[in-house]
Amino acid sequence: MAIYKKEEMLGFAVGLLIIMLLVWVTLPSEHDRVISKKCYKTCKEAVSQMDVETGMFSGPAYELSICYETCKRNMKDKNENSD
Repeated sequence: MAIYKKEEMLGFAVGLLIIMLLVWVTLPSEHDRVISKKCYKTCKEAVSQMDVETGMFSGPAYELSICYETCKRNMKDKNENSD
């Protein structure tokens, strides 16, 4: 007596394959990972040198996120303009 039916197992396998394919397609490229790494290091050093107040909408984590997003946008714009 089988716990799962053949159709249920096939549906599970197909669903798993589709999810794995979607995750693989949405992974960042090598170039995006390099930009992300550079921006994180740059912003981490910059924020650690700041005298930042800690509060709900301020503090090192908030400043780091703003710096990181700005850096990524600038790096992508710079790369698009150089092409």
